[in-house]
Amino acid sequence: MAQNNESSNNNNNNNNNNMGIPDQISWTKQPEDSSKAYRGATSIARGFQSDAISFGAASFGKNAAHSEAISFPSELSGGAIEINFTSPSDSSVKSSYPSIQPFGSNQQKPQQPLIEVVASSDVASSKQHELKSDEAPSYDGFQPHYAYPSATMNPMQMKQTLNVLLTDLVESATIDYYEKSPFVYAGRAYGKYDDCEFLLSIFADESCECIVELRRSSGESFQFANIENSILSKLRQSGAIKQLQSQCELDDDQDDADNDSVGFGFGFGSLPSLDTMELDSNFSTTDMDDDDDDHKLDSLELNTQAAMQILADAVDLQSMRDVLRSDIAHLNEQIARNEEMFKAIPDIINTLIDASKNDALYDCWAIKSYLGMISHLISCQTSAPSNVLDSIQDIQTRWSHTVINQVAPGVNFEFYPSQQIVRNCEQIMKQLK
Repeated sequence: MAQNNESSNNNNNNNNNNMGIPDQISWTKQPEDSSKAYRGATSIARGFQSDAISFGAASFGKNAAHSEAISFPSELSGGAIEINFTSPSDSSVKSSYPSIQPFGSNQQKPQQPLIEVVASSDVASSKQHELKSDEAPSYDGFQPHYAYPSATMNPMQMKQTLNVLLTDLVESATIDYYEKSPFVYAGRAYGKYDDCEFLLSIFADESCECIVELRRSSGESFQFANIENSILSKLRQSGAIKQLQSQCELDDDQDDADNDSVGFGFGFGSLPSLDTMELDSNFSTTDMDDDDDDHKLDSLELNTQAAMQILADAVDLQSMRDVLRSDIAHLNEQIARNEEMFKAIPDIINTLIDASKNDALYDCWAIKSYLGMISHLISCQTSAPSNVLDSIQDIQTRWSHTVINQVAPGVNFEFYPSQQIVRNCEQIMKQLK
Protein backbone atom coordinates (compact mmCIF):
# COMPACT_ATOMS: atom_id res chain seq x y z
CA MET A 1 0.00 0.00 0.00
CA ALA A 2 2.78 2.37 0.89
CA GLN A 3 4.44 1.51 -2.35
CA ASN A 4 1.30 2.43 -4.30
CA ASN A 5 1.08 5.83 -2.55
CA GLU A 6 4.72 6.51 -3.27
CA SER A 7 4.18 5.58 -6.89
CA SER A 8 1.16 7.88 -7.11
CA ASN A 9 3.10 10.78 -5.64
CA ASN A 10 5.93 10.18 -8.08
CA ASN A 11 3.45 10.28 -10.98
CA ASN A 12 2.00 13.58 -9.75
CA ASN A 13 5.45 15.04 -9.35
CA ASN A 14 6.36 13.93 -12.85
CA ASN A 15 3.22 15.52 -14.27
CA ASN A 16 3.92 18.73 -12.42
CA ASN A 17 7.53 18.70 -13.50
CA ASN A 18 6.46 18.22 -17.09
CA MET A 19 4.25 21.31 -16.78
CA GLY A 20 6.92 23.28 -15.01
CA ILE A 21 4.71 23.93 -11.95
CA PRO A 22 5.77 22.76 -8.46
CA ASP A 23 3.14 20.91 -6.48
CA GLN A 24 3.37 23.43 -3.59
CA ILE A 25 3.59 27.16 -4.00
CA SER A 26 4.20 29.33 -0.96
CA TRP A 27 4.28 33.09 -1.03
CA THR A 28 5.57 33.44 2.55
CA LYS A 29 8.01 30.61 3.17
CA GLN A 30 11.41 30.40 1.54
CA PRO A 31 12.13 26.88 0.19
CA GLU A 32 15.19 25.06 1.38
CA ASP A 33 16.25 24.37 -2.16
CA SER A 34 16.43 27.57 -4.15
CA SER A 35 16.01 25.63 -7.38
CA LYS A 36 12.46 24.78 -6.32
CA ALA A 37 11.45 28.45 -5.94
CA TYR A 38 8.47 29.35 -8.09
CA ARG A 39 8.98 31.95 -10.77
CA GLY A 40 5.84 33.26 -12.45
CA ALA A 41 5.75 34.96 -15.81
CA THR A 42 3.24 35.80 -18.48
CA SER A 43 3.42 36.39 -22.18
CA ILE A 44 1.09 38.84 -23.91
CA ALA A 45 0.04 38.08 -27.45
CA ARG A 46 0.85 40.65 -30.09
CA GLY A 47 -2.85 41.32 -30.69
CA PHE A 48 -3.23 42.56 -27.11
CA GLN A 49 -0.43 45.10 -27.38
CA SER A 50 -2.50 47.94 -28.71
CA ASP A 51 -3.20 51.49 -27.74
CA ALA A 52 -6.39 50.43 -25.98
CA ILE A 53 -4.50 48.72 -23.11
CA SER A 54 -1.95 50.17 -20.74
CA PHE A 55 -0.22 47.70 -18.44
CA GLY A 56 1.37 50.40 -16.31
CA ALA A 57 4.96 49.58 -17.28
CA ALA A 58 6.56 49.24 -20.68
CA SER A 59 8.72 46.29 -19.61
CA PHE A 60 5.82 44.06 -18.48
CA GLY A 61 5.18 42.35 -21.76
CA LYS A 62 8.75 42.62 -22.93
CA ASN A 63 10.22 40.71 -20.02
CA ALA A 64 7.65 37.96 -20.26
CA ALA A 65 7.81 37.53 -24.01
CA HIS A 66 10.05 34.44 -24.00
CA SER A 67 8.47 32.66 -21.03
CA GLU A 68 6.57 29.41 -21.53
CA ALA A 69 4.84 29.27 -18.15
CA ILE A 70 1.63 31.06 -19.18
CA SER A 71 0.66 32.18 -22.67
CA PHE A 72 -2.37 33.74 -24.38
CA PRO A 73 -3.47 32.71 -27.85
CA SER A 74 -2.82 35.27 -30.55
CA GLU A 75 -6.37 35.16 -31.92
CA LEU A 76 -9.68 35.54 -30.14
CA SER A 77 -12.72 34.06 -31.81
CA GLY A 78 -15.14 35.70 -29.37
CA GLY A 79 -15.97 32.38 -27.69
CA ALA A 80 -13.60 32.44 -24.69
CA ILE A 81 -10.17 33.40 -23.46
CA GLU A 82 -8.01 30.33 -22.86
CA ILE A 83 -5.07 30.36 -20.45
CA ASN A 84 -2.63 27.52 -21.30
CA PHE A 85 -0.03 26.13 -18.94
CA THR A 86 2.40 24.76 -21.56
CA SER A 87 5.68 22.95 -21.52
CA PRO A 88 8.03 21.57 -24.17
CA SER A 89 5.76 18.54 -24.27
CA ASP A 90 2.28 18.93 -25.74
CA SER A 91 0.45 18.48 -22.44
CA SER A 92 -1.59 21.50 -21.37
CA VAL A 93 -4.19 22.62 -18.86
CA LYS A 94 -6.81 25.01 -20.13
CA SER A 95 -9.05 27.38 -18.18
CA SER A 96 -11.89 29.16 -19.92
CA TYR A 97 -13.50 32.41 -18.89
CA PRO A 98 -16.65 34.16 -20.15
CA SER A 99 -16.26 35.64 -23.57
CA ILE A 100 -15.44 39.28 -24.02
CA GLN A 101 -14.98 41.44 -27.02
CA PRO A 102 -11.42 41.41 -28.39
CA PHE A 103 -9.29 44.38 -27.53
CA GLY A 104 -8.08 46.70 -30.22
CA SER A 105 -11.09 46.08 -32.44
CA ASN A 106 -11.28 48.46 -35.35
CA GLN A 107 -15.06 48.25 -35.56
CA GLN A 108 -16.80 51.51 -34.65
CA LYS A 109 -20.45 51.97 -33.91
CA PRO A 110 -22.25 54.42 -36.17
CA GLN A 111 -22.90 57.69 -34.37
CA GLN A 112 -26.08 59.68 -34.73
CA PRO A 113 -25.86 63.49 -34.78
CA LEU A 114 -26.64 65.02 -31.39
CA ILE A 115 -27.74 68.42 -32.69
CA GLU A 116 -30.02 68.93 -35.63
CA VAL A 117 -29.26 72.14 -37.50
CA VAL A 118 -32.33 74.01 -38.69
CA ALA A 119 -32.20 76.91 -41.09
CA SER A 120 -32.93 80.28 -39.50
CA SER A 121 -35.66 81.02 -42.03
CA ASP A 122 -37.51 77.87 -40.97
CA VAL A 123 -37.29 78.87 -37.31
CA ALA A 124 -38.61 82.34 -38.02
CA SER A 125 -41.47 81.02 -40.13
CA SER A 126 -42.47 78.41 -37.54
CA LYS A 127 -42.40 81.03 -34.77
CA GLN A 128 -44.51 83.41 -36.82
CA HIS A 129 -46.98 80.62 -37.56
CA GLU A 130 -47.18 79.87 -33.83
CA LEU A 131 -48.00 83.49 -33.00
CA LYS A 132 -50.79 83.57 -35.59
CA SER A 133 -52.23 80.19 -34.68
CA ASP A 134 -55.64 80.07 -33.00
CA GLU A 135 -55.27 76.45 -31.94
CA ALA A 136 -53.92 75.72 -28.49
CA PRO A 137 -51.14 73.14 -28.27
CA SER A 138 -52.02 69.69 -26.97
CA TYR A 139 -51.17 68.87 -23.37
CA ASP A 140 -48.61 66.13 -22.97
CA GLY A 141 -49.34 65.50 -19.28
CA PHE A 142 -45.68 65.51 -18.29
CA GLN A 143 -46.22 67.09 -14.86
CA PRO A 144 -49.95 67.01 -14.14
CA HIS A 145 -49.67 68.49 -10.63
CA TYR A 146 -49.17 71.90 -12.30
CA ALA A 147 -52.28 71.46 -14.47
CA TYR A 148 -55.83 72.61 -13.71
CA PRO A 149 -58.53 71.24 -16.04
CA SER A 150 -61.56 73.24 -17.13
CA ALA A 151 -64.88 71.68 -18.06
CA THR A 152 -66.61 74.96 -18.92
CA MET A 153 -64.24 76.95 -21.17
CA ASN A 154 -62.43 76.13 -24.38
CA PRO A 155 -58.92 77.54 -24.97
CA MET A 156 -60.14 80.77 -26.58
CA GLN A 157 -62.61 81.45 -23.77
CA MET A 158 -59.94 80.70 -21.20
CA LYS A 159 -57.59 83.11 -22.95
CA GLN A 160 -60.16 85.92 -22.74
CA THR A 161 -60.72 85.16 -19.06
CA LEU A 162 -57.01 85.24 -18.29
CA ASN A 163 -56.57 88.53 -20.17
CA VAL A 164 -59.14 90.17 -17.90
CA LEU A 165 -57.72 88.54 -14.77
CA LEU A 166 -54.10 89.51 -15.49
CA THR A 167 -55.09 93.06 -16.43
CA ASP A 168 -56.83 93.45 -13.07
CA LEU A 169 -53.70 92.23 -11.28
CA VAL A 170 -51.61 94.76 -13.23
CA GLU A 171 -53.94 97.57 -12.16
CA SER A 172 -53.55 96.47 -8.54
CA ALA A 173 -49.75 96.93 -8.88
CA THR A 174 -49.21 93.22 -8.29
CA ILE A 175 -47.74 91.77 -11.49
CA ASP A 176 -46.31 92.32 -14.95
CA TYR A 177 -47.31 89.99 -17.75
CA TYR A 178 -46.25 89.51 -21.32
CA GLU A 179 -47.96 87.42 -24.01
CA LYS A 180 -45.21 85.28 -25.50
CA SER A 181 -47.63 83.44 -27.80
CA PRO A 182 -51.44 83.26 -28.13
CA PHE A 183 -51.67 80.70 -25.32
CA VAL A 184 -48.54 81.36 -23.23
CA TYR A 185 -48.07 84.21 -20.74
CA ALA A 186 -44.88 85.11 -18.90
CA GLY A 187 -45.45 86.97 -15.64
CA ARG A 188 -43.52 88.76 -12.94
CA ALA A 189 -45.08 89.06 -9.47
CA TYR A 190 -43.90 91.74 -7.03
CA GLY A 191 -43.71 91.51 -3.27
CA LYS A 192 -42.57 93.89 -0.59
CA TYR A 193 -39.08 92.44 -0.40
CA ASP A 194 -38.73 90.20 -3.45
CA ASP A 195 -40.37 89.01 -6.66
CA CYS A 196 -40.77 85.90 -8.80
CA GLU A 197 -41.41 85.00 -12.42
CA PHE A 198 -44.03 82.51 -13.56
CA LEU A 199 -45.32 80.91 -16.74
CA LEU A 200 -49.04 80.57 -17.47
CA SER A 201 -50.04 78.31 -20.38
CA ILE A 202 -53.28 77.08 -21.96
CA PHE A 203 -53.49 73.64 -23.54
CA ALA A 204 -56.09 71.63 -25.40
CA ASP A 205 -56.87 68.16 -24.07
CA GLU A 206 -59.19 65.32 -25.01
CA SER A 207 -60.31 64.72 -21.43
CA CYS A 208 -61.72 68.24 -20.90
CA GLU A 209 -62.31 71.55 -22.63
CA CYS A 210 -58.82 72.90 -21.85
CA ILE A 211 -56.06 72.80 -19.27
CA VAL A 212 -54.39 75.74 -17.51
CA GLU A 213 -50.82 75.18 -16.37
CA LEU A 214 -49.17 77.53 -13.87
CA ARG A 215 -45.57 77.08 -12.80
CA ARG A 216 -42.74 79.13 -11.30
CA SER A 217 -39.89 80.12 -13.63
CA SER A 218 -37.59 81.80 -11.12
CA GLY A 219 -37.58 83.87 -7.97
CA GLU A 220 -38.94 83.45 -4.46
CA SER A 221 -41.13 80.41 -3.83
CA PHE A 222 -43.25 82.12 -1.17
CA GLN A 223 -44.02 84.99 -3.51
CA PHE A 224 -45.03 82.51 -6.20
CA ALA A 225 -47.33 80.77 -3.73
CA ASN A 226 -49.12 84.09 -3.16
CA ILE A 227 -49.68 84.85 -6.83
CA GLU A 228 -50.60 81.23 -7.55
CA ASN A 229 -53.26 81.29 -4.86
CA SER A 230 -54.58 84.62 -6.15
CA ILE A 231 -54.85 83.48 -9.78
CA LEU A 232 -56.39 80.10 -9.00
CA SER A 233 -58.88 81.61 -6.55
CA LYS A 234 -60.11 84.07 -9.18
CA LEU A 235 -60.36 81.30 -11.78
CA ARG A 236 -62.40 79.14 -9.41
CA GLN A 237 -64.68 82.03 -8.50
CA SER A 238 -65.38 82.70 -12.16
CA GLY A 239 -66.04 79.02 -12.83
CA ALA A 240 -63.12 78.73 -15.24
CA ILE A 241 -61.65 75.76 -13.41
CA LYS A 242 -63.38 73.34 -11.12
CA GLN A 243 -62.86 73.07 -7.42
CA LEU A 244 -60.54 70.19 -6.67
CA GLN A 245 -62.27 67.29 -4.96
CA SER A 246 -59.41 66.90 -2.53
CA GLN A 247 -59.66 70.57 -1.63
CA CYS A 248 -63.41 70.26 -1.00
CA GLU A 249 -62.86 67.30 1.24
CA LEU A 250 -60.09 69.17 3.02
CA ASP A 251 -62.41 72.11 3.68
CA ASP A 252 -65.10 69.77 5.02
CA ASP A 253 -62.62 68.07 7.27
CA GLN A 254 -61.43 71.44 8.49
CA ASP A 255 -64.98 72.51 9.32
CA ASP A 256 -65.54 69.31 11.25
CA ALA A 257 -62.29 69.77 13.10
CA ASP A 258 -63.29 73.28 14.16
CA ASN A 259 -66.42 71.91 15.82
CA ASP A 260 -64.82 68.90 17.48
CA SER A 261 -62.18 68.65 20.12
CA VAL A 262 -58.73 67.51 19.13
CA GLY A 263 -57.21 64.72 21.19
CA PHE A 264 -53.55 63.94 21.56
CA GLY A 265 -53.96 60.19 22.05
CA PHE A 266 -51.91 58.11 24.45
CA GLY A 267 -54.54 58.74 27.10
CA PHE A 268 -54.11 62.53 27.14
CA GLY A 269 -57.14 64.75 27.15
CA SER A 270 -58.30 66.82 24.19
CA LEU A 271 -57.86 70.54 23.69
CA PRO A 272 -60.88 72.72 24.39
CA SER A 273 -62.64 74.44 21.53
CA LEU A 274 -61.49 77.94 20.63
CA ASP A 275 -65.02 79.22 21.23
CA THR A 276 -64.74 78.33 24.91
CA MET A 277 -61.55 80.35 25.41
CA GLU A 278 -61.79 83.86 26.81
CA LEU A 279 -59.50 86.79 26.18
CA ASP A 280 -57.69 88.37 29.06
CA SER A 281 -59.41 91.72 29.46
CA ASN A 282 -56.60 92.96 31.71
CA PHE A 283 -53.96 92.54 29.01
CA SER A 284 -52.37 95.80 27.89
CA THR A 285 -49.65 96.82 25.51
CA THR A 286 -47.70 98.09 28.51
CA ASP A 287 -47.15 94.48 29.48
CA MET A 288 -44.66 94.22 26.60
CA ASP A 289 -40.98 94.30 27.37
CA ASP A 290 -39.60 97.82 27.04
CA ASP A 291 -36.38 96.36 25.71
CA ASP A 292 -38.07 94.91 22.62
CA ASP A 293 -35.88 95.40 19.54
CA ASP A 294 -38.66 96.73 17.33
CA HIS A 295 -39.78 99.20 19.99
CA LYS A 296 -36.26 100.52 20.41
CA LEU A 297 -35.81 100.79 16.64
CA ASP A 298 -38.90 102.97 16.32
CA SER A 299 -37.77 105.23 19.16
CA LEU A 300 -34.31 105.84 17.75
CA GLU A 301 -33.74 109.21 16.10
CA LEU A 302 -32.02 109.12 12.72
CA ASN A 303 -29.36 111.74 12.05
CA THR A 304 -28.38 113.17 8.67
CA GLN A 305 -25.13 111.25 8.40
CA ALA A 306 -26.84 107.90 9.02
CA ALA A 307 -29.57 108.78 6.50
CA MET A 308 -26.98 109.57 3.83
CA GLN A 309 -25.23 106.25 4.48
CA ILE A 310 -28.52 104.35 4.13
CA LEU A 311 -29.09 106.10 0.79
CA ALA A 312 -25.55 105.30 -0.40
CA ASP A 313 -25.97 101.63 0.44
CA ALA A 314 -29.31 101.44 -1.39
CA VAL A 315 -27.85 102.75 -4.67
CA ASP A 316 -24.61 100.75 -4.57
CA LEU A 317 -25.14 98.66 -7.70
CA GLN A 318 -21.88 96.79 -7.14
CA SER A 319 -23.43 94.91 -4.22
CA MET A 320 -24.83 91.43 -4.53
CA ARG A 321 -28.48 91.33 -5.54
CA ASP A 322 -29.79 90.10 -2.19
CA VAL A 323 -27.75 92.70 -0.31
CA LEU A 324 -28.90 95.46 -2.64
CA ARG A 325 -32.54 94.48 -2.27
CA SER A 326 -32.23 94.43 1.50
CA ASP A 327 -30.71 97.93 1.49
CA ILE A 328 -33.45 99.20 -0.85
CA ALA A 329 -36.17 97.83 1.40
CA HIS A 330 -34.47 99.41 4.43
CA LEU A 331 -34.28 102.79 2.68
CA ASN A 332 -37.94 102.60 1.70
CA GLU A 333 -38.96 101.96 5.32
CA GLN A 334 -36.77 104.76 6.66
CA ILE A 335 -38.11 107.29 4.14
CA ALA A 336 -41.66 106.45 5.24
CA ARG A 337 -40.70 107.00 8.90
CA ASN A 338 -38.39 110.03 8.51
CA GLU A 339 -39.63 112.06 5.57
CA GLU A 340 -38.18 115.37 6.75
CA MET A 341 -34.75 113.86 7.33
CA PHE A 342 -34.45 112.43 3.82
CA LYS A 343 -35.98 115.51 2.19
CA ALA A 344 -32.99 117.48 3.50
CA ILE A 345 -30.45 115.23 1.75
CA PRO A 346 -29.12 117.13 -1.32
CA ASP A 347 -30.00 115.63 -4.72
CA ILE A 348 -31.70 112.58 -3.24
CA ILE A 349 -34.16 112.38 -6.14
CA ASN A 350 -31.41 112.73 -8.71
CA THR A 351 -29.43 109.97 -6.93
CA LEU A 352 -32.39 107.58 -7.12
CA ILE A 353 -33.03 108.44 -10.78
CA ASP A 354 -29.40 107.77 -11.73
CA ALA A 355 -29.64 104.33 -10.14
CA SER A 356 -32.96 103.60 -11.89
CA LYS A 357 -31.70 104.44 -15.39
CA ASN A 358 -28.32 102.76 -15.02
CA ASP A 359 -27.66 100.55 -18.05
CA ALA A 360 -26.23 97.80 -15.85
CA LEU A 361 -29.42 97.46 -13.76
CA TYR A 362 -31.99 94.97 -15.05
CA ASP A 363 -33.70 94.22 -11.73
CA CYS A 364 -37.32 95.30 -12.27
CA TRP A 365 -38.10 94.97 -8.55
CA ALA A 366 -35.29 97.40 -7.68
CA ILE A 367 -36.28 99.91 -10.38
CA LYS A 368 -39.92 99.77 -9.32
CA SER A 369 -38.87 100.40 -5.70
CA TYR A 370 -36.68 103.37 -6.69
CA LEU A 371 -39.56 104.93 -8.62
CA GLY A 372 -41.91 104.38 -5.71
CA MET A 373 -39.57 106.25 -3.37
CA ILE A 374 -39.16 109.08 -5.91
CA SER A 375 -42.93 109.43 -6.11
CA HIS A 376 -43.17 109.51 -2.33
CA LEU A 377 -40.50 112.20 -2.02
CA ILE A 378 -42.13 114.36 -4.71
CA SER A 379 -45.45 114.11 -2.88
CA CYS A 380 -43.63 115.45 0.21
CA GLN A 381 -42.58 118.57 -1.73
CA THR A 382 -38.96 117.50 -2.08
CA SER A 383 -37.00 119.68 -4.48
CA ALA A 384 -36.50 117.93 -7.81
CA PRO A 385 -33.86 118.64 -10.48
CA SER A 386 -34.89 120.31 -13.73
CA ASN A 387 -34.15 117.28 -15.89
CA VAL A 388 -36.15 114.82 -13.82
CA LEU A 389 -39.03 114.72 -16.33
CA ASP A 390 -36.75 113.75 -19.23
CA SER A 391 -35.09 111.06 -17.13
CA ILE A 392 -38.42 109.54 -16.13
CA GLN A 393 -39.54 109.51 -19.76
CA ASP A 394 -36.33 107.69 -20.73
CA ILE A 395 -37.01 105.02 -18.12
CA GLN A 396 -40.60 104.67 -19.30
CA THR A 397 -39.55 104.31 -22.93
CA ARG A 398 -36.90 101.73 -22.12
CA TRP A 399 -39.22 99.42 -20.17
CA SER A 400 -42.14 99.77 -22.57
CA HIS A 401 -40.30 97.33 -24.83
CA THR A 402 -38.21 94.20 -24.40
CA VAL A 403 -34.87 95.08 -22.81
CA ILE A 404 -31.84 93.14 -24.03
CA ASN A 405 -28.73 92.58 -21.95
CA GLN A 406 -25.79 91.54 -24.13
CA VAL A 407 -23.27 89.85 -21.85
CA ALA A 408 -21.01 88.68 -24.69
CA PRO A 409 -20.97 88.71 -28.49
CA GLY A 410 -23.91 86.58 -29.53
CA VAL A 411 -25.06 85.96 -25.91
CA ASN A 412 -28.15 87.97 -24.96
CA PHE A 413 -30.67 87.92 -22.13
CA GLU A 414 -34.13 89.34 -22.77
CA PHE A 415 -36.33 91.04 -20.18
CA TYR A 416 -39.92 91.50 -21.25
CA PRO A 417 -41.65 94.88 -20.66
CA SER A 418 -42.72 95.95 -17.18
CA GLN A 419 -46.17 97.47 -16.78
CA GLN A 420 -45.42 98.41 -13.18
CA ILE A 421 -42.35 100.47 -14.09
CA VAL A 422 -44.34 102.22 -16.82
CA ARG A 423 -47.23 102.92 -14.41
CA ASN A 424 -44.89 104.37 -11.79
CA CYS A 425 -43.28 106.62 -14.41
CA GLU A 426 -46.70 107.86 -15.50
CA GLN A 427 -47.59 108.62 -11.89
CA ILE A 428 -44.38 110.63 -11.36
CA MET A 429 -44.93 112.63 -14.57
CA LYS A 430 -48.45 113.50 -13.43
CA GLN A 431 -47.02 114.73 -10.11
CA LEU A 432 -44.44 116.89 -11.86
CA LYS A 433 -47.03 118.48 -14.15
